[in-house]
Amino acid sequence: AEYMGFFILSSLWLNRFYYVFGFLALVFIILTITCAEITIVMVYFMLCYEDYRWWWRSFFISGSSGFHLFLYSIFYFATTLRMKKFWSGVIYFGWMLVMSYTFMVITGTIGFIASFFVCALHLCLHQSGLSVVIEAWCWWFCSIGLAAALCGLVTVSKHFTNTPACLF
Repeated sequence: AEYMGFFILSSLWLNRFYYVFGFLALVFIILTITCAEITIVMVYFMLCYEDYRWWWRSFFISGSSGFHLFLYSIFYFATTLRMKKFWSGVIYFGWMLVMSYTFMVITGTIGFIASFFVCALHLCLHQSGLSVVIEAWCWWFCSIGLAAALCGLVTVSKHFTNTPACLF
Protein backbone atom coordinates (compact mmCIF):
# COMPACT_ATOMS: atom_id res chain seq x y z
CA ALA A 1 0.00 0.00 0.00
CA GLU A 2 1.30 3.40 -0.93
CA TYR A 3 1.49 6.25 1.52
CA MET A 4 -1.15 8.93 0.91
CA GLY A 5 1.59 11.56 1.09
CA PHE A 6 3.17 10.08 -2.03
CA PHE A 7 0.13 10.95 -4.11
CA ILE A 8 -0.17 14.42 -2.62
CA LEU A 9 3.52 15.21 -3.09
CA SER A 10 3.42 13.80 -6.62
CA SER A 11 0.57 16.13 -7.49
CA LEU A 12 2.48 19.09 -6.07
CA TRP A 13 5.98 18.44 -7.39
CA LEU A 14 5.57 16.16 -10.42
CA ASN A 15 2.55 17.83 -12.10
CA ARG A 16 0.32 14.80 -11.67
CA PHE A 17 -3.43 15.08 -11.24
CA TYR A 18 -4.77 14.16 -7.81
CA TYR A 19 -8.26 12.67 -8.09
CA VAL A 20 -8.86 10.86 -4.79
CA PHE A 21 -10.39 13.73 -2.82
CA GLY A 22 -12.91 11.48 -1.07
CA PHE A 23 -10.14 9.37 0.42
CA LEU A 24 -8.22 12.50 1.31
CA ALA A 25 -11.25 13.70 3.29
CA LEU A 26 -11.52 10.29 4.97
CA VAL A 27 -7.83 10.34 5.87
CA PHE A 28 -8.20 13.87 7.25
CA ILE A 29 -11.11 12.77 9.45
CA ILE A 30 -9.10 9.80 10.71
CA LEU A 31 -6.12 12.10 11.29
CA THR A 32 -8.28 14.51 13.30
CA ILE A 33 -9.71 11.72 15.46
CA THR A 34 -6.30 10.13 15.99
CA CYS A 35 -4.61 13.41 16.94
CA ALA A 36 -7.38 14.18 19.40
CA GLU A 37 -7.33 10.72 20.96
CA ILE A 38 -3.58 10.46 21.37
CA THR A 39 -3.40 13.88 22.94
CA ILE A 40 -6.36 13.18 25.23
CA VAL A 41 -4.79 9.99 26.55
CA MET A 42 -1.34 11.52 27.01
CA VAL A 43 -2.70 14.62 28.77
CA TYR A 44 -4.88 12.45 30.99
CA PHE A 45 -1.83 10.42 32.04
CA MET A 46 0.08 13.64 32.72
CA LEU A 47 -2.77 14.87 34.90
CA CYS A 48 -2.97 11.54 36.74
CA TYR A 49 0.70 11.93 37.66
CA GLU A 50 -0.12 15.48 38.78
CA ASP A 51 1.99 17.06 36.06
CA TYR A 52 -0.01 20.18 35.22
CA ARG A 53 2.32 21.50 32.52
CA TRP A 54 0.13 20.10 29.75
CA TRP A 55 -0.42 23.23 27.65
CA TRP A 56 2.53 23.08 25.26
CA ARG A 57 2.90 19.32 25.52
CA SER A 58 -0.64 18.84 24.27
CA PHE A 59 0.23 20.98 21.27
CA PHE A 60 3.49 19.18 20.47
CA ILE A 61 2.15 15.65 21.04
CA SER A 62 -0.12 15.81 18.03
CA GLY A 63 1.90 18.53 16.29
CA SER A 64 4.84 16.16 15.95
CA SER A 65 3.11 14.75 12.87
CA GLY A 66 4.46 17.80 11.03
CA PHE A 67 7.96 16.53 11.82
CA HIS A 68 6.96 13.17 10.34
CA LEU A 69 5.74 14.92 7.20
CA PHE A 70 9.08 16.70 6.82
CA LEU A 71 10.97 13.42 7.29
CA TYR A 72 8.80 11.84 4.61
CA SER A 73 9.52 14.77 2.29
CA ILE A 74 13.27 14.06 2.70
CA PHE A 75 12.63 10.41 1.81
CA TYR A 76 10.48 11.48 -1.16
CA PHE A 77 13.21 13.83 -2.35
CA ALA A 78 15.84 11.11 -2.16
CA THR A 79 13.82 8.34 -3.82
CA THR A 80 11.44 9.98 -6.31
CA LEU A 81 12.55 13.45 -7.33
CA ARG A 82 15.47 13.86 -9.70
CA MET A 83 16.53 17.41 -8.90
CA LYS A 84 20.10 18.14 -9.92
CA LYS A 85 20.39 21.85 -9.18
CA PHE A 86 21.11 23.24 -5.73
CA TRP A 87 18.46 25.98 -5.82
CA SER A 88 15.75 23.52 -6.85
CA GLY A 89 16.48 21.59 -3.67
CA VAL A 90 16.49 24.78 -1.61
CA ILE A 91 13.07 25.76 -2.99
CA TYR A 92 11.72 22.23 -2.42
CA PHE A 93 12.91 21.99 1.18
CA GLY A 94 11.86 25.58 1.89
CA TRP A 95 8.30 24.92 0.75
CA MET A 96 8.17 21.56 2.48
CA LEU A 97 9.34 23.22 5.69
CA VAL A 98 6.50 25.74 5.37
CA MET A 99 3.96 22.96 4.63
CA SER A 100 5.25 20.83 7.52
CA TYR A 101 5.07 23.77 9.90
CA THR A 102 1.50 24.52 8.78
CA PHE A 103 0.58 20.87 9.23
CA MET A 104 2.14 20.94 12.71
CA VAL A 105 0.10 24.00 13.65
CA ILE A 106 -3.14 22.41 12.39
CA THR A 107 -2.65 19.07 14.13
CA GLY A 108 -1.26 20.70 17.25
CA THR A 109 -4.33 22.92 17.49
CA ILE A 110 -6.59 19.88 17.13
CA GLY A 111 -4.76 18.16 19.98
CA PHE A 112 -4.75 21.23 22.20
CA ILE A 113 -8.47 21.88 21.78
CA ALA A 114 -9.29 18.22 22.45
CA SER A 115 -7.12 18.11 25.57
CA PHE A 116 -8.51 21.40 26.85
CA PHE A 117 -11.97 19.86 27.22
CA VAL A 118 -10.61 16.66 28.76
CA CYS A 119 -8.54 18.63 31.25
CA ALA A 120 -11.61 20.46 32.46
CA LEU A 121 -13.52 17.18 32.65
CA HIS A 122 -10.65 15.51 34.53
CA LEU A 123 -10.44 18.25 37.10
CA CYS A 124 -14.19 18.17 37.73
CA LEU A 125 -14.41 14.39 38.03
CA HIS A 126 -11.14 13.97 39.91
CA GLN A 127 -12.49 16.16 42.67
CA SER A 128 -15.67 14.07 42.85
CA GLY A 129 -13.80 10.73 42.93
CA LEU A 130 -14.86 9.46 39.51
CA SER A 131 -11.39 9.30 37.97
CA VAL A 132 -11.70 5.52 37.41
CA VAL A 133 -14.65 6.17 35.09
CA ILE A 134 -12.60 8.66 33.08
CA GLU A 135 -9.68 6.25 32.79
CA ALA A 136 -11.97 3.54 31.40
CA TRP A 137 -13.48 6.11 29.02
CA CYS A 138 -10.00 7.08 27.76
CA TRP A 139 -9.07 3.47 27.03
CA TRP A 140 -12.39 2.86 25.26
CA PHE A 141 -12.00 6.06 23.22
CA CYS A 142 -8.46 5.07 22.24
CA SER A 143 -9.51 1.58 21.12
CA ILE A 144 -12.35 2.99 18.98
CA GLY A 145 -9.91 5.36 17.30
CA LEU A 146 -7.45 2.57 16.60
CA ALA A 147 -10.22 0.52 14.98
CA ALA A 148 -11.28 3.55 12.90
CA ALA A 149 -7.69 4.12 11.77
CA LEU A 150 -7.32 0.46 10.77
CA CYS A 151 -10.61 0.62 8.87
CA GLY A 152 -9.41 3.70 7.01
CA LEU A 153 -6.08 2.09 6.13
CA VAL A 154 -7.80 -1.06 4.93
CA THR A 155 -10.22 1.00 2.82
CA VAL A 156 -7.39 3.01 1.25
CA SER A 157 -5.40 -0.19 0.71
CA LYS A 158 -8.37 -1.82 -1.01
CA HIS A 159 -8.76 1.15 -3.34
CA PHE A 160 -5.18 0.98 -4.55
CA THR A 161 -4.42 -2.76 -4.54
CA ASN A 162 -7.75 -4.52 -5.18
CA THR A 163 -7.37 -6.66 -2.05
CA PRO A 164 -10.36 -7.60 0.13
CA ALA A 165 -11.08 -5.03 2.83
CA CYS A 166 -12.81 -7.36 5.30
CA LEU A 167 -10.27 -7.99 8.03
CA PHE A 168 -12.63 -7.90 10.99
